[in-house]
Amino acid sequence: MNFLDRAISYVSPKAGLRRQRARAQSDILRRGYSATKPSRANGGWVRAGTSADAEIGAAADKLRAIQRDLNRNNPTAAKAVTAWVNNLVGPGIVPRANTGNAEQDKIVNDLWDEFAKVADADAGSDVYGLQALGAREMVEGGDALIRRRPRKSRDGLPIAMQLEVLTADYLDSSVTQSPAGREVMQGIELDALNRRVAYWLYNKHPGDAYRIGRNDLKSRAVAAQEVTHLYWREAKQLRGVPWGVSAMEHLRDLADYEHAELLRKKLEACAVGVVSDLEEGTGANGEPLVGSSAIVDSTGQMVDRFEPGMFVHARGGRSVTFNQPHAVGGYYEYKRAMLRTIAAGYRLPYEILSGDLENVNYSSIRAGFLEFRRLVESLQWQVLIPLMCEPMWRWFCDVAYLEGKIDSPNIPVIWTPPRFESIDPIKDVTADILEVRAGLTSMSDAIAKRGQNADDVLADIKSWNDKIDAAEIILDTDPRRVTHTGAMQAALTLATKD
Repeated sequence: MNFLDRAISYVSPKAGLRRQRARAQSDILRRGYSATKPSRANGGWVRAGTSADAEIGAAADKLRAIQRDLNRNNPTAAKAVTAWVNNLVGPGIVPRANTGNAEQDKIVNDLWDEFAKVADADAGSDVYGLQALGAREMVEGGDALIRRRPRKSRDGLPIAMQLEVLTADYLDSSVTQSPAGREVMQGIELDALNRRVAYWLYNKHPGDAYRIGRNDLKSRAVAAQEVTHLYWREAKQLRGVPWGVSAMEHLRDLADYEHAELLRKKLEACAVGVVSDLEEGTGANGEPLVGSSAIVDSTGQMVDRFEPGMFVHARGGRSVTFNQPHAVGGYYEYKRAMLRTIAAGYRLPYEILSGDLENVNYSSIRAGFLEFRRLVESLQWQVLIPLMCEPMWRWFCDVAYLEGKIDSPNIPVIWTPPRFESIDPIKDVTADILEVRAGLTSMSDAIAKRGQNADDVLADIKSWNDKIDAAEIILDTDPRRVTHTGAMQAALTLATKD
């Protein structure tokens, strides 16, 4: 308390108490979050309090354009998108009917397998290729749309339906209100409870080059039941954003740095050496260089540009000095640091993005990939399966039931995502065996972890065992007859002696 405070407190204790309380509150505020305080360091830091939809609505088109340009021209960005697609979908997230009736399951699964081959409305892939395409659009553009396309019975398809993957550009963000008076935000029509009623989709891609100058681009509402919207979202967020938004500037900076380093190397390679100390005033061709201090080439022409392998001549002298290119220190260290930052922006391990496995071993890379695998699994089960795979299965069952090809439109399903490749198969298999034998996990879960369906594996094993038994062949891989060391099982040995 300073002299003024003491004086005021002496004259008016109540006023002095108010000053002390205000001073204490001021001290508390000063001790708050430093990031909220204006300073020279964060003077240009714009911290908006707007919603996710407001930010996406203003920037989504530009962000998608930037990300797609990076994917076309920047190998690191292209690798990041491909790595995500490979890990999320890989060869496909496979469904298998699980009604409890083996015969009915087989009918449904066989019909799905036939449908899967011709599911693509653009005839470019199968249903698992569509899954990969949807995941790619989600990572690259922020969101993807999968639309159900009805077909006619005369088209010769297993069921009268195909699927079409659309990019986020097909959503007409200019529509703000439907004819029925409902709100439309970023191309998505909502009812009074903020439920999705329809998607306003263009009839063609608005960026097609051949459409420039034409005015036949139109959008119309497509019922939400006909479209599924795939994106990684926050709470109350209608649209997605490209996954690499936080790494875009770093990708550009790294590309600029590499270009500058390449340009420096090219310039060093241009001038091989300098011929100096020629006779005063005479060029290499014997012609005088009157009053000139220029650098010339072997023909006496003044050098105003460099070319690879060039020798330049300086006035007066007879010695040759060769250029000595030198490496700039810290290039690889800087690049590794930037790639680690970019990998973090894409939520990818550095080793996957860069392919740099120089300083890793089994333990370190396995530990490093555990967190990434948890993220992949959460995205598969919380985003891809509920937002893309389940709607595909539901549409398939609805159409197949209406056509009388299955008994119910509500067929329970088990989804099997792709397996994670083992870093050290022997150690991983040994760990799985110990877990199953100890009762810590079931055989079905162990098989599912490897991206396979337990019922399919069991059927394959039974079929194979029947074949080798009929052929009277005993293999080291048959645990019914041979131990893990290659010896005959004890019970089988006794039976043979008897």
